[in-house]
Amino acid sequence: MPLFVKLTANIIGSKEVFFNTKKELRLGNGFITKKFITTRRTNWQYECAQTLIDGRIDL
Repeated sequence: MPLFVKLTANIIGSKEVFFNTKKELRLGNGFITKKFITTRRTNWQYECAQTLIDGRIDL
């Protein structure tokens, strides 16, 4: 995450980041974090991406 924050810090606009950890994710100003609820622990990001593509996640 530190590299992502560094590479996107100067981009103007909303940056929403999905996470799937027990601990809340904090990235600082300019980033909106959203917990993706799923029972999957491995490769959960594929389910998250498909949910986003299907329009079942509001940004």
